[in-house]
Amino acid sequence: MSALIIFGLMTLSAMFMVLLPLGWRQHDMAISDVDVYRAQLAEVERARAQGTVAAEESEGLRAEVARRLLQAVDRAGPIMSDALWRRRLAAVIAVVGVPIAAAVIYGAFGNPDMPDRPRAQRMQRAMGDETSALIGRVEKVLEQRPDDGRGWDLLAPVYLRVGRATDAAKAYDNAIRLLGSSPEREAGRGEALTIEAKGIVTPEARAAFSRAVEKDPENARARYFLARAKAQDGDRAGAAADMRALLAEGSEDAPWRSFVERAIEEFEGARP
Repeated sequence: MSALIIFGLMTLSAMFMVLLPLGWRQHDMAISDVDVYRAQLAEVERARAQGTVAAEESEGLRAEVARRLLQAVDRAGPIMSDALWRRRLAAVIAVVGVPIAAAVIYGAFGNPDMPDRPRAQRMQRAMGDETSALIGRVEKVLEQRPDDGRGWDLLAPVYLRVGRATDAAKAYDNAIRLLGSSPEREAGRGEALTIEAKGIVTPEARAAFSRAVEKDPENARARYFLARAKAQDGDRAGAAADMRALLAEGSEDAPWRSFVERAIEEFEGARP
């Protein structure tokens, strides 16, 4: 609450800093001119009385100063032109109305006690919203064209990435049915079935991984899960050996290296 008070005082200060020159600066300058011209008239009168200025010259000076004094008095008068009133009224509405509207809106929907969210979290949410929108568009297309194999092939890995394993398995099924089997489709389907089974490599998932390796012996994803299936069957040493072979054949910057290294520690007993 103290922060709101501070921000309110800062807003009021900024409003007055803007309104002061708009509302009174010209008026104050005109009043200052009046004082100056009155002093000049008094000085002309003193010079005339002392004889330092000739009578004709003093009359000319007095007339000029009096003319300027009248103009200054007019400028300093309380009556403003309609155009000036409209400009100042618009300025007041803009400077005062905007903060008041902001305060009302924030009072209705804002929460000063809500902690700030890190930028990474905001970016992640934005990306999640964008992904959800993409999924929705593809799903609408597939409702109209359920035999669009390319659509299912596009949607399946996206489902898998956002954690919709059951939907991913069905999408891979449709993609394989319509476009044919491939190492990536079979490995993706096997992973979706494994995630759906809470990490258990089911017989159906194992068959999909095996087909992927038959088509592509270097398919790292399928080999990884087949090694986990071997450990699941009780052959932890064989699973560790398969993982080490995969690690030796892969590149140093392979994105899956950390997963394989942790699996080796697990199978060799370094991890429970």
